[in-house]
Amino acid sequence: MMPLTSVFLALVAVAQDDAQVRKAVERSLPYLEKEGLAWIQKRDCLSCHQVPFMLWAHQEAQNKGIAVDLKKLADWNDWSLKESLKQRVRVKLTEQGLQALVTLPNTDPQPIRPPSPEFVKDRDESPPRPPGDAG
Repeated sequence: MMPLTSVFLALVAVAQDDAQVRKAVERSLPYLEKEGLAWIQKRDCLSCHQVPFMLWAHQEAQNKGIAVDLKKLADWNDWSLKESLKQRVRVKLTEQGLQALVTLPNTDPQPIRPPSPEFVKDRDESPPRPPGDAG
């Protein structure tokens, strides 16, 4: 992950020569592309690290005027959006899924209990505010 670190440090470095910073970023982008695409191809997964770092680094480099393949970046962003939306459906807790959890065989002496009505009610609402936070 050293090249990834160099990308972000390079983009915010103030004391270094601009040409050195750009060269470090340009050297790092192909590595991030290679690893991000390998993750997509091998796991067909958006991931919490590999793919977003590839996207963020390329987008930030482009924002700073470093040459980036805009077609590839657009394709990666499109794939990531579709994958993110697909994952939201795949992991959604339904009533049927909740019942399946409740009826699973349990070796623990504590029985599995469904969540309280307050939990189910609150799961679609905003998280509670910390005490003293009037919003």
